[in-house]
Amino acid sequence: MNLNRKNPAILILILLLLIVIPLTVWLALNPQLLRRRAVADEVTINLVPVNVEAGLAETFSLDVYMNAGTLKVSGATIALQPTNPGVFTIQNITFEADEQDVQKPFTHKIYNAQTDPYTFTVLSKRPDAQLPSGSFKVATITLQSTGPGTGTMSINTAQSEIVGIKAGSEIVNFAVAGTTATITSIGELCRLDLCTTQDAIVMVEQPRDDRKFNIQVSWTDPAGSPASTPLFYKIYRSVGQAITTPHPDSNLVATTLENTVLDTNSSAGFEGTKTVYYDIDTYMICPNPNSPTSPTPAPTELTPTPTGGLQ
Repeated sequence: MNLNRKNPAILILILLLLIVIPLTVWLALNPQLLRRRAVADEVTINLVPVNVEAGLAETFSLDVYMNAGTLKVSGATIALQPTNPGVFTIQNITFEADEQDVQKPFTHKIYNAQTDPYTFTVLSKRPDAQLPSGSFKVATITLQSTGPGTGTMSINTAQSEIVGIKAGSEIVNFAVAGTTATITSIGELCRLDLCTTQDAIVMVEQPRDDRKFNIQVSWTDPAGSPASTPLFYKIYRSVGQAITTPHPDSNLVATTLENTVLDTNSSAGFEGTKTVYYDIDTYMICPNPNSPTSPTPAPTELTPTPTGGLQ
């Protein structure tokens, strides 16, 4: 009697296995179908141009484009990922966002260069039918060449997010793909025997939303600086102990023509009570040996005096 009651359940289980096992095998033999679905829901962020050559102190631009295909984008957070901080710095970002201009793909932008100069958010608060799709421009990044060498600017896809509408669905998250721009800075820098002293450096903590802080480092031109040529500053940082000399490239925070730099610790911020030390070296563009009017840089044999830190 008990056996007869169990028969229907056993039969249902057998039927389910007969359906599920062949379906599982079929999907395993046809993984491209799953991949096609993922690709169809992907938005690519392109940096244009992909190769840039710039002379020292020259400004140039990278345009940020989205390729969304038939997907409609309502918002995006884009995290830029630079390498080699001595080659270039971001000067400004302008956005294709204007609530009154319907030709712009987005209506609002969120960007705080003091908190995180490499991350921004754009939003489109318009009806679904007016949301941007296809290929469209998001922003223009203005950069400046600050030191010889090659670096890259890419999209940090793990930290970026794009949301929007696809046919027959509510708001969904799209997969993010990105391209990389290679930036080559042409020229040579000559080190000047000019030391930035401890009392010439000002360090100010800049609070962040994640309970960490960035450090705004500012300084004055060292005494004896030439007035007729642009100066380049290499900023080195060490946490917990003074920077060794000669300064290791691994301690380089940035190269800049400004007298200030925001140190975000590669976007990770700072925390704790350890002292942060900075050293600043001064450079100029190496003179053209064929130009009789080119200034001659001072000797570079002397070791700069280490500067103090932020407690």
